Amino acid sequence: MLHWARIVVCAIMLVAVCAHGALARPNPQQQRMDAARAAVEIDAQVQQVLTYRPGSIIGVEPGQVGSWTAWVRQPGDTRNLMTLTLVGNPPRIVSRQQLPFDKFPPRITQSRAITIARADRSARERAKPLGGMAGLRATAHWQDGTTWEVSFWKGSKVRIRVDVNDATGRVDGAWTGHAIGWKMARADRYSFGGDFNKPFVWYPAMVLFALVMLDRRRLMSMRTLDVALLLSFAVSLEFQWRGMLEWSVPLAWASLALLAVRTTAWFLRGVRPLPAPTGHVRWWRRDLPAWVLIVLLVFTAGARYGLNTWGSSVADVGYAGVAGARAVIDGKLPYGNMPADNEHGDTYGPLNYLLYVPAAAVWHEPGDDVWQDGLPAAHAVATVSDLAACLLLAAIGWRWMSKRAALVLAAAWMTYPFTGWVLCNNVNDTLVAALVLASLLLLPKPGLRGAAMASAAAIKFMPLLAIPVLAHVGIARRGSQAWRVAVGAAVVLGACCVYLAAYPSGLSLFWHATFGFQLDRSSPFSPWGLYGWQGAQRVAQVLLVAGLGIAAFLPARRDARQVAAGVAAA
Repeated sequence: MLHWARIVVCAIMLVAVCAHGALARPNPQQQRMDAARAAVEIDAQVQQVLTYRPGSIIGVEPGQVGSWTAWVRQPGDTRNLMTLTLVGNPPRIVSRQQLPFDKFPPRITQSRAITIARADRSARERAKPLGGMAGLRATAHWQDGTTWEVSFWKGSKVRIRVDVNDATGRVDGAWTGHAIGWKMARADRYSFGGDFNKPFVWYPAMVLFALVMLDRRRLMSMRTLDVALLLSFAVSLEFQWRGMLEWSVPLAWASLALLAVRTTAWFLRGVRPLPAPTGHVRWWRRDLPAWVLIVLLVFTAGARYGLNTWGSSVADVGYAGVAGARAVIDGKLPYGNMPADNEHGDTYGPLNYLLYVPAAAVWHEPGDDVWQDGLPAAHAVATVSDLAACLLLAAIGWRWMSKRAALVLAAAWMTYPFTGWVLCNNVNDTLVAALVLASLLLLPKPGLRGAAMASAAAIKFMPLLAIPVLAHVGIARRGSQAWRVAVGAAVVLGACCVYLAAYPSGLSLFWHATFGFQLDRSSPFSPWGLYGWQGAQRVAQVLLVAGLGIAAFLPARRDARQVAAGVAAA
């Protein structure tokens, strides 16, 4: 009997050992599933979704033969935030379908968002002059799939706006006044320009610009005032970063007014040449050597374009350019075909979107969500136009002044903090600047200079004001020059009209999206909007048009520098 018991025990032990070996043996199917999950978890776009919706669940299940299907969902929700398909061994992601961020279901409820906003200390402080939170009616609006916008009303007017972050359940900010409707009026140093706003970038750029532009032999001169005026916009911007428009706007417009006076004086009286230095000049008061300017130029160019690649932002203007270019590639007119999250991005001229087409064709596939892929096309256009403006300035200096002036102007462009700031916003302003500079370089060719300035106006309309200044240069054949300038401008603008008219209701769509939209807008970033000076604005507009009409004829004798000053003034 004992013998048989020993045999049974040994058999059981043998079965247990075999079963353990079978269980310990790797399961190829499970291994591939684990590899597919690992590939999904490290995917950058999945990580971005998890940032917006922390705590979301990743699931992986077998798909068709040789493939896997993965999904990302919020707990308790059946909707997929992202669906992915993987194939191969090891599995690799071959397709993604993501729910747009503005369609993401919220994590916290509307009532919870209002409760969080009411409890915020900053919001309660702002509510004290209004009688406290108890006397304010609250509403909440789900915005962009990321934020609850909580508005506190007194009567029929929103008095306080609080943004509650859906991912964290915390308050991102509380605002009153103009900051309620204008995100640019909120105290945020890094909302535009990215890392270029960091103090260790911003302030050294100001110092380098002053080093390049100041005449150290005559520091007590008007040139020093001009350099100070160009840098004084930084003071206004510092106040805007603190949300203090009541200081920011007057300071910016004071600087603009002084620059307008200076450039108008140069246009009317001419730019006087600087006197040659006399007597002994110490080494530290001499001009910067050419090799120093070249080193500065190369260093600042590398720093700017590096920042634009890895530490910049793309404003809605750059997004609009890429979205409009995609519409053109798809055979549509940009006007009336903008994405829902940038519906007024079609407020620029037609040439703006056409110039974005090559970059959009290279970097953005049809059907892509261009806002979520980093917008490399916007970066490319901003970088190319910035480099073009720098080279055009150098060419202007070489042609009208000297080789050293070409170096100084190029280095000034690269070191000026606001040109770098515009670059790192990846907007279309430098496209306009480059075409305006091209019109100055083409001064000996009246038709071409008119066409270049009209091309700038076909992006943003204000350069139209500078065309009368380009009417003639020098004193020879003034009537013929003016006629050729007008013809060159008319050809470009006429071509734009033909392009718009090729689409059904194209001209009407263009008018309503641009002038029709902009003429009734009011902005707190000008004194007209900040103080409600609409009547004064109309008077200023009439005086401006009258002045530009006179500038087409006077002064009768004008050289290239005077024309450049007149364009700046306009």
